[in-house]
Amino acid sequence: MAACLVILATTTWLIADANEESHTNPKGVGIPRSVALDAEVRKVPERIIKRGAMIVGTDLRYAPMEFVRDGKATGLDIDIARALGEKMGVEVDFANEPFETLTIRLFTDDVDLVMSSMADTPQRQKQVDFVDYLSVGVSILTKRGNPHHLKSLDDLCGKTVTLSRGTTAHDVVDKLQKGSCKNGIDVVPQAGNAEALALVRAGRADAYLSDQPLASYNAKAVGGGQELEVVGQQADPHPWGIAVTKGSLELRDALVRALALIIVDGEYQRILTKWGSEQGAVKRPVINGG
Repeated sequence: MAACLVILATTTWLIADANEESHTNPKGVGIPRSVALDAEVRKVPERIIKRGAMIVGTDLRYAPMEFVRDGKATGLDIDIARALGEKMGVEVDFANEPFETLTIRLFTDDVDLVMSSMADTPQRQKQVDFVDYLSVGVSILTKRGNPHHLKSLDDLCGKTVTLSRGTTAHDVVDKLQKGSCKNGIDVVPQAGNAEALALVRAGRADAYLSDQPLASYNAKAVGGGQELEVVGQQADPHPWGIAVTKGSLELRDALVRALALIIVDGEYQRILTKWGSEQGAVKRPVINGG
């Protein structure tokens, strides 16, 4: 796709050429070479302007991405949503919904967009458009001091690994078992984060494989940050996106411009650093990059 020059306002920031490979998948749609603030960024649907707020659907049960602290929504996704709203000139409200019903709420216009650690996948793209804002892989969480000398996924071969049921960690382990592993991995699935952490802390699992933001958060939160550590780099990264309905082109494009701006002005990086998710940073927004 050829990069195009679009003068949107008097102040512009140079963004990397859209011809460059995207952070996730080169088939994703890049943004124009020039992006700007003010009039164009603040072009949001009339219904949001009349309502006075942009409603973001999210499932507040996945720290550090979105959760409740002191009765208020907080987390990486929450901070990014608020930063986007500020650039777009709108207030942001959050509608707490179970993850499995978030897309339904989008189609019934109960929420304007969904931002809830949602992977951008080809299957989901059949229903919604994504503005990709994070590249998330799995990370290895083990006991502090790394007693099993784990450095990469290959080091999990022959080890006991726990993970949460239904997560992408299953696919990573399956691929590893069918590929480079000469010694099998003893996989111990658990219902959720708390159960998986308990196995590692008790020495009944050598490692916990989970999404990088969750692994980093657990390393800092469990035992005052003195019990666990993340080793190696995140593996098998894939895009997470902000979901909007296929017809919401005005909102989608406003989100793209606002995201580009917070990347350029440094607010995006500050948020990721705050939540220990620097490894997931993207260079630019991409539409449907999964």
